[in-house]
Amino acid sequence: MPMTTCETVANLNYPSYAIVSMTGRHIVVGGGGGAAKTGIMNQFDVFELYHDGKQTVGERVLSHDVGDYCITNMAGWAENPKSGKDESPSFMLSVGLEEKCDLIKLTQTIKSMETEEDSTEVQAKNEKGQHKAIRKRRGSERNAEEGTTIAREETEKERKRRKSVNTTLRGEKYFSFIVEKISSTETVSKKQAEEEPYQKCCRVSADHKLLVTGGTDGHVRVWGLPGMTKVKDVKAHEKEVDDLDIKPDGKQQPLRRTAPGNHEECLSSETPFLRRRCLRTPSRLQRRE
Repeated sequence: MPMTTCETVANLNYPSYAIVSMTGRHIVVGGGGGAAKTGIMNQFDVFELYHDGKQTVGERVLSHDVGDYCITNMAGWAENPKSGKDESPSFMLSVGLEEKCDLIKLTQTIKSMETEEDSTEVQAKNEKGQHKAIRKRRGSERNAEEGTTIAREETEKERKRRKSVNTTLRGEKYFSFIVEKISSTETVSKKQAEEEPYQKCCRVSADHKLLVTGGTDGHVRVWGLPGMTKVKDVKAHEKEVDDLDIKPDGKQQPLRRTAPGNHEECLSSETPFLRRRCLRTPSRLQRRE
């Protein structure tokens, strides 16, 4: 059979490592260049999906810089308003940044193309003034600046394309999000002084009350939301935990480690995640051993 060609929904100017769906029309993509000063930002983008009459298109409605560390894993969920008012739900993201996990709240807002254009012009003028004050720069600084310039040009192209599309299809206004950082918690510990700890996976329970994280120290930690209070710390593996998931009933948590000696494990009890229930090794690996 001929290979099916997939549609290109959107283009990114950075390596992407994580993606989550927020609504039926919005997805979040995260990644970046890491701590190295390469000029590639560490960020997440929110894309709104729609059909332009020919194919599915992803319009970037938000781009947010998360700082020095690259996003390697994410989980997302909707948070309904507690008041009785008719309000739109906000969205929560748990973002893995090396050994830490940031909780980020996204609140819907309406932006206009005119406001965005004005802010872009102000930013360009400020950057132009800064360049005049620079006389001599190191090579790394020049490379970082060149990378930032490329990213800025890509953003400008995206803005112009979005303006033309919004004007013809959806008008001058569009939905975006206000970003609020709620907390930052260290979820992975060092086993040795020279080690670099990383959170490698995170999942949220179906009722959005628990967040489960796993990483390079082999521990699975359960956190109460929204305060990120530690509920349980389980030594799951000798090496890293690469992936995990939670059953919809919240009473069993499959773990997976893809390092040598790969096996799956379930943590379960009447109270979620409190004791080790079973160890399952794939039959193919059993025969090799």
